[in-house]
Amino acid sequence: MNDSTDPLTIQIDIKGLAEYVAQSVLEVTQGETLNAYLAGIIDGEGSLGQQGTSGFALDVGMAEERFLNNICAHVGGAVYKAPPPKKPTHRQIWHWRLTGQKLRVFLEEILPYLVLKQGEAKIIIAYYNTEFSHRDPRKAEIRQMFFDFKEAQRLGRFGDKDERLH
Repeated sequence: MNDSTDPLTIQIDIKGLAEYVAQSVLEVTQGETLNAYLAGIIDGEGSLGQQGTSGFALDVGMAEERFLNNICAHVGGAVYKAPPPKKPTHRQIWHWRLTGQKLRVFLEEILPYLVLKQGEAKIIIAYYNTEFSHRDPRKAEIRQMFFDFKEAQRLGRFGDKDERLH
């Protein structure tokens, strides 16, 4: 059998390519191209949500730890290991998490390229760009707007035209 058609050889090549891409895509890509690429990752794999009672968080989970470590090195945040998979056929999942002002800065950079999560990102940016006193009621109002927006998306009523976001 010719080595180039041997299924084992092809699998090794694909695995090697995946590792190369995970390791180097962020090193090669820069500027607006990198922002567009990361926005696609966030739209596809990311989750924006409330963190406790005082902020928001971005979480991206995937099996490629090295890729998440590269994002973390470029943007900040933390990478952590999820609980082990329950099925032996499932791969270990890793998460990259970003919070606070670093999240705001990152979302501002990728905002023009976000599609699915642009409305959520605008609310989070507004939240972090507003100075709050300890018990400022606007804090709760913005957090409620975020919750309402996510609920509308879940129910299929997309609220990205909400004038409160503009």
